[in-house]
Amino acid sequence: MAVKDLIPKKVFERGKQTFGVPFNHWIRNELREFVEQKLSDGGLIRQIFGETKTKKLVRGIDELEDGHLKHGWRFHQASVVWNLFALEVWYDEYFNN
Repeated sequence: MAVKDLIPKKVFERGKQTFGVPFNHWIRNELREFVEQKLSDGGLIRQIFGETKTKKLVRGIDELEDGHLKHGWRFHQASVVWNLFALEVWYDEYFNN
């Protein structure tokens, strides 16, 4: 390998590692308005869960807190919000355009 002499041996010998996506931070900061708008105005999530539960989900974004809660409830909640947001964006892109 051409870079073997440049990279420490332990890097080559370790197993594969995951790449963490900071969606908890994104949905609370840079993408907050977009996430709230997509979940509030999008048709698919409201159609599946109803308007009341969708509003509750959007209000729940305030409860998410920073930190690396890999296995805690807030991490799970952020993961659910992110996945529903991604589903709504996908649905909007491929079925509403």
